[in-house]
Amino acid sequence: MYPRGILLFIAVLAVFLFFNPQNQIKLVISNLQRGLKSYAKVVIIILTIGVFIALIEPAGIYTVLPLFSGGIMYILGVREVKKLSLIPVFLTVIVYLIFTIVLKVPVPMGIFD
Repeated sequence: MYPRGILLFIAVLAVFLFFNPQNQIKLVISNLQRGLKSYAKVVIIILTIGVFIALIEPAGIYTVLPLFSGGIMYILGVREVKKLSLIPVFLTVIVYLIFTIVLKVPVPMGIFD
């Protein structure tokens, strides 16, 4: 049942493509272009996370976190300066309050040691 169902599905799609090829080809090309842009974003985000992890010890979490969160927001398409400046600072304050004040967990302070 399983292989025949996939074969039937592919056959139906092939017939559909046969009767309307131009629109489908354009659609496939545009989806491929969007997919490549998405993969590039994923690679950039992974590299940014690696840089974030590498800089936590030497620079400190409270120095790197606002830069990291602002950078990720920018990569994901946020372009409003107000959001790009306030949200990372607010996030850093929340992390400070939770980990340093409430939980009293030692965090890497880097240049603030």
